[in-house]
Amino acid sequence: ERNLLEGHPCPTHLPSHKMSQALQQLSVRAEAGEVLLNYTSTEGPRAFREALSTFISNRCSRDEGAKDNACRTDGLFTTGGVSHGLDLACAVFGGGPGNVVLVESPSYFLAFEIFRAHGLSVV
Repeated sequence: ERNLLEGHPCPTHLPSHKMSQALQQLSVRAEAGEVLLNYTSTEGPRAFREALSTFISNRCSRDEGAKDNACRTDGLFTTGGVSHGLDLACAVFGGGPGNVVLVESPSYFLAFEIFRAHGLSVV
């Protein structure tokens, strides 16, 4: 077992074989001339957002009392990870220096620095 406060999962739980297969497939595509490993649109890769939109719409359509739970692709965006998501949330919803953010403990090990970088007081 690993201590997730360090941000490192147990190596035996990582899908190394699947990652190897995916990298081999990417290598074939790159050799065929496809441009890979480049920046995507600000919102994230459209194909991924379309698949996510379909998944969310299908799940929400099963909710009792659901009328129009369609999830629109153009209403989704992805982040580069937890730190990026927290930084965006602080920038949009943080309200600026002096505001307070409540954080549970233990918490994501970089969260406190991200909040403080936005001038937020951590409680």
